[in-house]
Amino acid sequence: MVVGIAIFVRPADAAPARVPMVLVDPPPAFDTARFVTSLETYVTNAVIEASSRVPATDDIVCAEVIAEARAAAVSVALWARWVDRTMTVSMVTVDKGCAAAESSTVDVPPEQPEFVYRVSALKIASLLRVLPETRVVVEDNPSGPEVGQARNPLPWSLGSRIRPTYDGAVELGATGVASSESAARTFALVASAWVNTRSHSTRFSVGATLLASAAHEADAAGGSGRTRVFGASLGGRAILIRGERAALVGQLDLGVLSIWSSADRTTGASAMSDTVWAPVVSLAPHVRIAVAGPLHVTLGPTLDLSRPVLLTLGQTPLYQASWLRFRWDIRAQLWF
Repeated sequence: MVVGIAIFVRPADAAPARVPMVLVDPPPAFDTARFVTSLETYVTNAVIEASSRVPATDDIVCAEVIAEARAAAVSVALWARWVDRTMTVSMVTVDKGCAAAESSTVDVPPEQPEFVYRVSALKIASLLRVLPETRVVVEDNPSGPEVGQARNPLPWSLGSRIRPTYDGAVELGATGVASSESAARTFALVASAWVNTRSHSTRFSVGATLLASAAHEADAAGGSGRTRVFGASLGGRAILIRGERAALVGQLDLGVLSIWSSADRTTGASAMSDTVWAPVVSLAPHVRIAVAGPLHVTLGPTLDLSRPVLLTLGQTPLYQASWLRFRWDIRAQLWF
């Protein structure tokens, strides 16, 4: 005869609320992992899902966390921001909206900065007192008495953590080279996609860019010609200076340009068709301005270094690019 004891874990009537929290540009010295540990210790009725964000005004951040709370089907959401040595934690109720947000401040003592994690976690626990406690009942049979309590309804729940997800952005805009020579003037459409981890820092991004120019056209005795420029590059971005609604962003790209050229005789017959390839390195200091929510506008100059290219139609210049040239960019950027 075999005698055994079965242990059953019965989930509580309601799983703990998974409350979104945005950390608005946390300072470099802020230990996010330690903050998460404090949240797990002191917040007993919710799982805090924290993510970092570049600077934005409270109304923008509030609208974003409310959207996350609705998606997670919870009634509250949190965000935190830093001013000098003060951390301000705010909570908003989805039903009441941003006008009724509650806030609590935590001073960061320079001599004992580690206290900020425990104190902020306790204040968050106080703000979340509106949420119910959640229990796990452990029994020696499905109908036996309660013998234990825990925050998470399942043993594999991970608790409060920084989400290993990604922020992404897509851009669409225009770039142009100004010149008094028509063969050197270029206008092109630019599309790009960027991604960065949603971890402690959102300072760096990586992405890819595609470029397609309008046609360069010229006429000469006996025919006409045209060129188009296509480009593809991979690169990285770094936020150099941050402000409340604007940031200075440095960008470095490595790529290749493909210049397609063709010429036709006056009779309409094709005279030539050729493709020239040119590697290019691009360096750009751009200003990024927040417009509304996830929509931004970036603008500024771009410096291209590439081998010089000169294409002619007889004696008439058709396309001309020196080894160093400036482009001017303006792009609409949407983060998601």
